[in-house]
Amino acid sequence: MEPLSFATALKNEAGWYCGDFHAHTNLSPDGYHSPDELVAVAEAAGMDFVSFTDHNNIDAITRLEKQPSLLIIPGCEITLDEGHYNIFGVRGWEAWMDGICDMKDDWVVETNGRSLTDLVQITAEHGYLNAINHPLLVPWAWQPDDTPLGLLTAVEIINDPTWPDNAQENPNAIAMWTRWLNDGHRITAIGGTD
Repeated sequence: MEPLSFATALKNEAGWYCGDFHAHTNLSPDGYHSPDELVAVAEAAGMDFVSFTDHNNIDAITRLEKQPSLLIIPGCEITLDEGHYNIFGVRGWEAWMDGICDMKDDWVVETNGRSLTDLVQITAEHGYLNAINHPLLVPWAWQPDDTPLGLLTAVEIINDPTWPDNAQENPNAIAMWTRWLNDGHRITAIGGTD
């Protein structure tokens, strides 16, 4: 298959688009589908896009065997004990990923002394879109209070509705996001199946 192009527009019209900003392939320990199978699931659901966000792994985009009919947003779920966040727009390996995004392992190997807030700063400086995942869902809740909200593009306010604790935590995340908006922060709300 030809490599996916970052310049190809599948749709040029403004409007609402349906997709999944937080999806794992079988390259994550909690993913079940190959990249092609995940695309097929998203296509069957009528989605316009899906983002591959495997835990500390950016390899899914290179494993596609078929040309998808929907937009693929390459990403990565940066997974640390302090919390999880997605970066979107991954185009390949970069030096800052050493010890964080490991092509062979699914979980964090080392952070080279960097905190989660340090990593959010680094990924923002590299031009990635940063999105906090399941911000209030224990035990993966976002812990740093020192993360400047200006470094965040989005927050996941809807996370896997089938996960029992999300019946409470998704509404709590919506309330948190609403407070941020009322405080003047412009952070986009997103959702994902995780």
